[in-house]
Amino acid sequence: SDVCSSDLRNIDTQLQTNVGLHAQLTSHWDLRLSLDYARDDLDSLARNPPEDPTMPLPPSFNPFISGAQDPAFYDAYFTYDHRRQRSTNRVASLNVNGELLKMAGGSMRLALGAEYRDERFSGTRGSRSLFGELNIPVVGADNALPGVHSLVLSAAGRHERYNQSGLVDSGSGTVTRVTARTLQAFSPSFGANWQPVEALTVRYNWSRSFNLPSQIDMFSAPFSFTIPVADSESPSGFTTTTFIGHGNPALHQQIGRTWSLGAEWAPGFVAGTTLSTTYHDVRISGYIGSLTDFSGDLDVLLAEGNALIPGSVTRTSPASAIVDLSSTNFAHFESRSLDFRLTHDLRMAHGLLQGELSATHAIDNELFSAAGPTGNRAGTSSGPSSWVMRARSTWDAVAWSATAVINFEDSYRNDDPGAVRQHVRSYTTLDLQWMHHLDALVKGLRVTAGGMNVMNAGFPFIDNQYGLDSTRVDFRKRRWYLELQADF
Repeated sequence: SDVCSSDLRNIDTQLQTNVGLHAQLTSHWDLRLSLDYARDDLDSLARNPPEDPTMPLPPSFNPFISGAQDPAFYDAYFTYDHRRQRSTNRVASLNVNGELLKMAGGSMRLALGAEYRDERFSGTRGSRSLFGELNIPVVGADNALPGVHSLVLSAAGRHERYNQSGLVDSGSGTVTRVTARTLQAFSPSFGANWQPVEALTVRYNWSRSFNLPSQIDMFSAPFSFTIPVADSESPSGFTTTTFIGHGNPALHQQIGRTWSLGAEWAPGFVAGTTLSTTYHDVRISGYIGSLTDFSGDLDVLLAEGNALIPGSVTRTSPASAIVDLSSTNFAHFESRSLDFRLTHDLRMAHGLLQGELSATHAIDNELFSAAGPTGNRAGTSSGPSSWVMRARSTWDAVAWSATAVINFEDSYRNDDPGAVRQHVRSYTTLDLQWMHHLDALVKGLRVTAGGMNVMNAGFPFIDNQYGLDSTRVDFRKRRWYLELQADF
């Protein structure tokens, strides 16, 4: 019955445009300019039930039908929420790169660039950045040494300056615009590629980066709800608890430090085959999150909230409390993982057959709060699956190509203390895509058609409010797409 239906209309209209320019400045230097514009318009109409659940049903309600009621019933019993929202994104980038000088190991190359970005939704975010990258071939084919067939060093840096502003709702009907707040940081990175022999490459990379708080984290509207929560500290065994949340304009950026070590082997006795593996170590300070990052169980949040995030729980009386679910820079995050990748290309008379098998194994995933580490969350509902795999096969016949992809995500454990059923089964989907070049009609014209989850695989059940984990599955299930693209 649509008596309980809340969403009456939800129309999402998107527009994306891109203009690019490539100019050859000299025989060794080129310039690229890119202008992007994107707009998203959302028009939604929702029906809200009365705040008073004891409100009597109006006379127009007919209990003997299960479908649509008389329109007078809806107008008398429900309120309506009509929202129109628009978000825009403008990006302009300029990049110049080329050969700086000749070395014994090859050409030293330099890339310099600048980018301007403007994002608008409930607030605004503008950024200006300057970046550069230097690539130094120390050893190459002309000066190779025993045990050093090739050695390439790289260094890069990016300086970004952000201005953010938005609306802060106090919850009492007063809305205040927070003036532009400036955040800036420098992100360096270094890398080395070493080939002891031609068939083997060893890679090392280190970088420091930052991630800004989202507009939602900083400027979301306040909310609250009050319910009785089981509490061993209360004389009655229950505490009337008000859970609140709001945007936090005082958030600062998260700082990440990452290093990786990997190797790639291309055995000469199996032409067209490469095998690679990479170890990743990620550490983030000033991690942005809230109490819900630790648990979805309200009893746990009330009992352990202050130990996890000091000051998040306020006991106003022996039987009442306030729990703040707002985002804050509260923790340190660490993760370790291993990537594996096997590829094989087989050239045949009528085209190229390409195969790829990739996998990621999450070794460790932990948050460190004031109460200490959470424990390894890999393989649980709070963290990544232990294994994620992907098998891809493409037949490329120049004028057209066809691709099939099998996606697999390992089973995991639901770590919500309130869950009765903890095991969540694995999930496998099949994607298909076909692309055809139509250069005979218009040069650079191509059409792409495909489907995602074409077998319409059902979602793994998880014991939560919705019965599915939206961070791991797409609730739209099977979907088809058709794209027409042209390059000028």
